[in-house]
Amino acid sequence: MDFRQEQAKLTSWREILMTGSFASIINVSGTSYFYGFEIQSASAYFIGDLGGLLACMVILMLGFRWLRRTQ
Repeated sequence: MDFRQEQAKLTSWREILMTGSFASIINVSGTSYFYGFEIQSASAYFIGDLGGLLACMVILMLGFRWLRRTQ
């Protein structure tokens, strides 16, 4: 098997963000269904999920960039 860097698929950050957004929608709808939240509470959960997703993405991007520079 050939495991060289050229063969590796690059990570698509856009796809990861879209998948995280979709998972957040499923999380909010499931939580709202089981606990009976209103629109205000559900939107707060959705905004919190997206904020956490964006914060993790920024931390990961900076961390991976730092790792590439140190190698």
